[in-house]
Amino acid sequence: MNIDLIALLAIVSLSVALIAALVAYVRMQRKLERFQEEEDAIKAKARQKAKAILDNAQEAAFQIANESVLTAEENRQEIKAKLGEVVGRQLKEYQKMVHGASGNIEAEVAKTIELKMDTAFKEAQVEIASYKKQRAAEIDNQAKQAVKQFSREVLGKSLDLAQHEDLVIQALEKAKREYGF
Repeated sequence: MNIDLIALLAIVSLSVALIAALVAYVRMQRKLERFQEEEDAIKAKARQKAKAILDNAQEAAFQIANESVLTAEENRQEIKAKLGEVVGRQLKEYQKMVHGASGNIEAEVAKTIELKMDTAFKEAQVEIASYKKQRAAEIDNQAKQAVKQFSREVLGKSLDLAQHEDLVIQALEKAKREYGF
């Protein structure tokens, strides 16, 4: 019986140990659940704080962005005004330069035109004089031929050179008077 008693004692002690382990397990489980609940609560608080921080940061960023847009618009307006002033001054300087240059250019163009007109006029005079000489020579030649022909027909003979020249000169003078040659 000793063995039965030892076995019974062993079973009872194992049962007590098992119950103690079960109780310890249940306590641990409850403790773990409380830690889990505390952890969830801490996480929830952390989320709320993080959300509040993000909301504050977002609001601050929005305000900064609005202020920077306003500042950028003010800066743009200021730059635009200054740029307008600089462009205005440069435009005035350029207009002065162009006006001065255009005066010089106008004078140069006038001189060039005057020189070209003088040259063209002189060339035209030379051409006219040359044409007059050529035309006078042609008229003289035609007149000589006409007088020669006329004298042959009228006189029936040809004239010597001196008589011929006299008759030609008289005919030319008459033609000049009558026809404006």
